[in-house]
Amino acid sequence: MNDMKTGANGNRASDNIGRGMLLSVVAILVFGVQDAISKTLVQNYSPFQVVMMRYWALAVFSLFLASRHGPLRAALKSASPFKPISTCSVESFSKT
Repeated sequence: MNDMKTGANGNRASDNIGRGMLLSVVAILVFGVQDAISKTLVQNYSPFQVVMMRYWALAVFSLFLASRHGPLRAALKSASPFKPISTCSVESFSKT
């Protein structure tokens, strides 16, 4: 009798647990390295420049991930393009 549960794609549950543990360790290492690099860069550059570099790197990485799932134009297309603009304007006027 098989006491291991299988997932939707036929993988065993233990495979997913191992993958989750590995991805968690990799994420912790990436954040640690990113923090160390940021602290090193702040010694020579303005903190605002370092934050800007981090966000540019995140933008490039996000565009890369979005382009893997199809054309980039389709990934950036919104079903309701004016909703974020109206939300931001309401939020900005409500805080004044």
